[in-house]
Amino acid sequence: MVRTTAVRVSKRQMSRPRQNAILDAAGSAIASFLMGRGFALAAPVTATFRTGSHGSSGVGVTVALKDPSEAPAARAAIHEHFRVGAGVDAVTVR
Repeated sequence: MVRTTAVRVSKRQMSRPRQNAILDAAGSAIASFLMGRGFALAAPVTATFRTGSHGSSGVGVTVALKDPSEAPAARAAIHEHFRVGAGVDAVTVR
């Protein structure tokens, strides 16, 4: 059984203005996921497109936590839940 937690993400927790639904969704998903697990965000989550050396594209997400000592735990949780690491998708947590 899969449990989900609904978390409301305010506009302050995502970078704005954004004109791209893919980047909005990536940033919102990461922010909601982390906040639902008790991680406090120090700044809005940012998401950008990345291009690999072979022309593949992906998303890069950057997260700043209020407590940087929690970055390794947050990074591990993101990688486990979202299976980040294959291809050009990347998450930076600080």
